[in-house]
Amino acid sequence: MKKILAAVLAAILTVSSAAAAAAAEAPKRGDVNLDGKVDVTDATTVQKICAGLGVYSDEQLGAADANRSGSVDIVDATYIQRLAAGIIQPDDPQPEPLTPEEIKAQGNAAVCNFSAELLKTGVKSGSNTFVSPLSVMMALSMTANGANGTTLSEMEAALGAKRDVLNAYFKNYIENSEGFGKTIRGGYMGEEELICGGMEIADSIWYNNDGSHSKLNPTFVSDTLNYYYSDVFAAPFNQETCDAMNAWVKEKTHGMIPKLTDKISPQALLYLVNTIAFEGNWDEPYDKYQVFSGTFTAEDGETFPVEMMNSTEDIYLRDGDAADGFLKYYEGSRYAFAAFLPKEGTTLEGYVKSLTGERLAKALKRDNSYDFVRAYLPKFDLEYNDSLVDNLQAMGMTSAFDPEEANFLRMVEAGAPSSPFISDVLHKTVIQLDENGTKAAAVTAVIMAESAVPGHDEPRGITICLDRPFVYMIVDTVTNTPVFIGTMESFS
Repeated sequence: MKKILAAVLAAILTVSSAAAAAAAEAPKRGDVNLDGKVDVTDATTVQKICAGLGVYSDEQLGAADANRSGSVDIVDATYIQRLAAGIIQPDDPQPEPLTPEEIKAQGNAAVCNFSAELLKTGVKSGSNTFVSPLSVMMALSMTANGANGTTLSEMEAALGAKRDVLNAYFKNYIENSEGFGKTIRGGYMGEEELICGGMEIADSIWYNNDGSHSKLNPTFVSDTLNYYYSDVFAAPFNQETCDAMNAWVKEKTHGMIPKLTDKISPQALLYLVNTIAFEGNWDEPYDKYQVFSGTFTAEDGETFPVEMMNSTEDIYLRDGDAADGFLKYYEGSRYAFAAFLPKEGTTLEGYVKSLTGERLAKALKRDNSYDFVRAYLPKFDLEYNDSLVDNLQAMGMTSAFDPEEANFLRMVEAGAPSSPFISDVLHKTVIQLDENGTKAAAVTAVIMAESAVPGHDEPRGITICLDRPFVYMIVDTVTNTPVFIGTMESFS
């Protein structure tokens, strides 16, 4: 990552390298280059320190620990930017930093809230929906590192957490993802066993360096590198770059999504892209005798022949009195498939519109009302492709899409003629679910342009047959949050 950062800063960023001689007195807090003032150059120097670039004196390192936490990290760069802007003063008391447990709790709640709200804005009667809230949140959180003012506040409100919390949460999430084909568990007699599949997350920035666009703010680029381990590409936006971006998406989604777009706009400043690839074999695959011909009935009464899979699952889920569900683990148990069937008489759209993040988080926890579930699950595969502009505007993100109101000045270097704005948010997903397991992938691209339970004595069971519209998810069982979420309404 150090090589990438050095190359990016050298290729596409303009950073002042001059530093005045150290002052005779102790340096100001945040005055890392010892020139007697605190400005964005000092924040950039902190980024270099974090990346291991250069050699610095004890005085400089002392000034770089601007928030007096005892170490120099990315938070100090943000602190220095706020000092330089006059938002805070050196002697202002600073709030206690959040603990890792608090960051995890806030991040998990944000993902559940965003999942429910994104599904609400996307569900349409008679149409299937399948989105990756995790992918959308990561792409938008990267973008939020370039936002200020009302634009940032709206993005934080839509995403459900402050920018610093989201950065820390997703950095930890990426670092603790098991990776594709890297999941290890104790096999029979305790030997190690390599689990096929897993989940892979990848991020990238594609910057239009044709010379007609603003240069990027080094702090913004460093944030994407430090928190999201992003690849960074700088090239003119032409068909060659479009092909390269599509090749990157195809590689990172393991061929499940062959391309993001047919063309790339030469007027665009930036593409911020996130991909997620998931492949999981069932922990207990279906045998041939568990697969039979069945019928799925849509809400309008139309029927579809389907291949139905039958199993007995141990975990019953319940969303209050609104829906019954079950959980079925993938190999390794880090991820699981969850489904919720609304009660008879409730439309799927009506059920989804009533969902909240708090309810979703609660519903994904095991309910002990039943000891087992006779589960019937149809085999299916689908592709989903949509722009999320309307969805996000409905969630309160409005100024980010307005060329006159958007404030992404933290994304570009000081003196840029205008603030970038979000021109589109593209989202593609695919899923294939059968008797062996599930394959799913997502890509999200944010396109930036410039203007100018108690037990029971006797076991009790429940039968849940997904032969009518239902909600389903692929769940991270460690965080208890959805990676993918969708609705199945029709097989047409």
